[in-house]
Amino acid sequence: MEKELCTFCLKLKTPIRCDECGVPTCKHCTSFTDESSFKFSEFLPEKLIDKAFCPNCYDDGISDELGVFQSALARAGQVDVFEKNQGKETRLMRRLEEPVEVKDYPDREGALLYLAFQAALKGFNILVDVDLKSKKVSGGGKYKKLVWSGRGTPMAARTYRPKTR
Repeated sequence: MEKELCTFCLKLKTPIRCDECGVPTCKHCTSFTDESSFKFSEFLPEKLIDKAFCPNCYDDGISDELGVFQSALARAGQVDVFEKNQGKETRLMRRLEEPVEVKDYPDREGALLYLAFQAALKGFNILVDVDLKSKKVSGGGKYKKLVWSGRGTPMAARTYRPKTR
């Protein structure tokens, strides 16, 4: 393979082509986005999965899209969750949005975080009527394992702002 100059550091190394613009860059200047480094990577846009980007393309738009994804993941931990049996607390809340779903997730906490992430990605900070159910699935061997499925309705909380004089 012929060696070229990296467009950014000008070192003579084996190039990696940017998937966005095609500019040759070295391994140290390239930003990689692989599916295994992101939790819930199925929500990433197709143009970001398993790609290599030069610093210019990464700064121009890719970092912003990944930032939105990472901030939604951070906000997912702050989402308030009300289970289906907590009707007393949520009876006055209006359910306007379509429910979000999770299917066949390996653990309960992960399934709950998955639902919260979907709500945070849409801009909501509360999940109501969360109903998670488990079922036993044979893994092909001697033992069975539990997988979790369920749904919840996202909604935004109104914040109280006292009147200022």
